[in-house]
Amino acid sequence: QPGGPAVAAPLAPPPARSTEGIAAVVNDDIISMSDLTARLQLALVSSGLPNTPETRQRLTPQVLRGLVDERLQLQEASRANVSVSEKEINEAFGKVAEQNHLQRDQLEKMLASQGVPRSTLESQIRSTIAWGKLVQRRLRPTIEIGQDEIDQVIQRIQANAGKPEYLAAEI
Repeated sequence: QPGGPAVAAPLAPPPARSTEGIAAVVNDDIISMSDLTARLQLALVSSGLPNTPETRQRLTPQVLRGLVDERLQLQEASRANVSVSEKEINEAFGKVAEQNHLQRDQLEKMLASQGVPRSTLESQIRSTIAWGKLVQRRLRPTIEIGQDEIDQVIQRIQANAGKPEYLAAEI
């Protein structure tokens, strides 16, 4: 085109568009819309809240923040070479079943019937265990609680017994 701007031909076709979508990017890790949807469904099932559009809309930002936090925790645990074994995940899965007064297979069937993949709960369990290990590894050696500190807290609790207590968020 004489007198017009030169336009270079693309060297490669544009990348294929994902039909799934990306909910968030955490460093180099992607949280897909299906990850968010599955975790949202797990939150609804575990909380007993109604599965309505209003409830889903209200919970979505909180669930997404939780997923982002989990990914950050897993990334930090990975950098610190903290690993979680399948045995630990299976044991924790069994504890979740017990806490819900279910057998392991009943929990799996209940999750499946609600449209929650087992991997969604396993992912949550993995991040919880990894973060717990990392916190213990880094903080436990530095924490010393003396008997005098324990006595002060007990005295404060006893002195405030029966008095109303408020959280700043409530005010």
